[in-house]
Amino acid sequence: MGLYNDTGTLGVIITYLTINVTGSLFMTLLIIVISLMALTMLFKIPLEFSSIIILPLLLVLMAYSTEWLAFGSVTLLYLGIILAKMYVLR
Repeated sequence: MGLYNDTGTLGVIITYLTINVTGSLFMTLLIIVISLMALTMLFKIPLEFSSIIILPLLLVLMAYSTEWLAFGSVTLLYLGIILAKMYVLR
């Protein structure tokens, strides 16, 4: 696999989650992104702090596969609106 190194801990988790649970790499990574966003909302961390992790992850996934273009563009638009409301539109 060219997207990640499957010898580390996170790579093993992604590999076996793909093989045993979801069946596709897209669904596995979608579950990871949605769970990251849910964890930031659960612990009441402002979403602009989670964008430090989510934005680069989404940009890499959108460059890797065209399946991510729809979900990634909607998420990037949503994060852009939140960042604009927090810092630009005061």
